[in-house]
Amino acid sequence: MTKLLNKQVVLYLGRIINDYQFDRNNEDYLGFINLDPLNSGSDTPYALELVKNYKDYELILEAVGMEFDSIPNDEEMIINEINL
Repeated sequence: MTKLLNKQVVLYLGRIINDYQFDRNNEDYLGFINLDPLNSGSDTPYALELVKNYKDYELILEAVGMEFDSIPNDEEMIINEINL
C-alpha cells in the first residue's frame, strides 16, 4: 500500500527546491541548503514532519536531482544537489 504524503510538506519541499541557493544563475548559488527544522518559522511543523518521515520524501528530491546530505534531525537538515 502506498503511503499518502502530507500536501503541506510537499509544498514546503517545493519552496526549498526553488530557493536561490539552488539557482545556478544567482550569484549566491551554493548547491545546498542547511536548514534548522526547529526554527523554521511558520514552516516548523512541516519541517519537523519532513524530518520525521524523510524517507517518504526522498523520491521527490531524487526526481529533481537533490538528496539529503545525511539523516535529518530536529536541529539540522541539509539538502544538496546530486552531482551527475
